[in-house]
Amino acid sequence: MGDKNVVLESVYCGDDGEDAVGQARLVQEKKDQYGGTGSFAALATDNASACVEMRRLVSAANPDLIFLNDQAHVANLVIGDL
Repeated sequence: MGDKNVVLESVYCGDDGEDAVGQARLVQEKKDQYGGTGSFAALATDNASACVEMRRLVSAANPDLIFLNDQAHVANLVIGDL
């Protein structure tokens, strides 16, 4: 990948969603799938409570990982409120 930024994959957790531990496990599986440590630098999620807890769990083991808000999800919520 070099110095290029790319979206590797978008992962849907399902209508019921995963709990924080399940989401953290999924992040680790995706890290392993794409080459382990250093394979990606950022992760975008919404702010559901399970996602907030997952970010805490994952960041403890991966302090260099950057967490971003899913702006498409935020826009959808704003439009839905109009």
